[in-house]
Amino acid sequence: MLNRLTAVVLGVCFLPLIVNAQSNSVRAYHSASQSIANSTETALSLDSEYYDYGNLHDTTTNNSRLTAQVAGVYHITGSLQYAVNGTGIRVAYIRLNGTTDIAAQTSPSSSASSIGVTVDTIYYLNANDYVELTAYQTSGGNLNVNSSGNYTPEFSMQLVGGQANGARVYSSSAQSISNSSETAINLDSERYDYGSFHDTVTNNTRLTAPVAGIYHISGSLQYAVNGTGVRVVYIRLNGTTDIAAQTAPSSSASSIGMSLDTLYYLNAGDYVELTAYQTSGGNLNVNSSGNYTPEFAIQLAQ
Repeated sequence: MLNRLTAVVLGVCFLPLIVNAQSNSVRAYHSASQSIANSTETALSLDSEYYDYGNLHDTTTNNSRLTAQVAGVYHITGSLQYAVNGTGIRVAYIRLNGTTDIAAQTSPSSSASSIGVTVDTIYYLNANDYVELTAYQTSGGNLNVNSSGNYTPEFSMQLVGGQANGARVYSSSAQSISNSSETAINLDSERYDYGSFHDTVTNNTRLTAPVAGIYHISGSLQYAVNGTGVRVVYIRLNGTTDIAAQTAPSSSASSIGMSLDTLYYLNAGDYVELTAYQTSGGNLNVNSSGNYTPEFAIQLAQ
């Protein structure tokens, strides 16, 4: 079946780009639990597949990797579950080319329950770039990532667009967030901007839809270490309406990475912002680090 996933600009017209749904997509998983060493970011093995349309994965050789066969914007998502343990924090990352984290989600530990963590992003990959789902934990010893159901550990990606109708932007420095005040994140730099969604100077918090349609919107950020209050990240529409939210507890032992993702219909001229809210009792930084904090992306989906 063919789906219209994005549009390309030719002259003054927006023409549909037709992409075969059964191409350039994969979902892989691991059939057994994996032991993760303390305080060591570890790529998860993925020895099995639900589907692989386009040879993005090998179940034996470098089986932690999902590899782009063609350049384009990809939707990448992973999930895992840590075994029960009440010490430290639990993190899931998406890592690019073995070195650069491009999304992160942090969760506290629990002595009463296993901890499921999901991380998601959209990112432009060149042909032969690869991504991995990685785990990081601070229990003080080895800790298992469970293998269970159809969600742990699982890793997938799908080509959603080419060099049209999408942008990914970030900030080159940390930003101080006032206590109990929802604050739009400044975004002074761009990974790419296909379609003039963003300006690095004027209203640089905004990604603005040039045409009406359903958009995939994704953001991530990391708060500095502080053990008081809660941490929230929002996607805000037109300066007033929050359309997605992710909340996490604070930690006195670790920075808190957060990611969120939504689909939303935008009219031409509508804009979205990545906003931060925290209740530490004072100012608190959103860190600038790697390719995941703070980062904000948008892609026309339909």
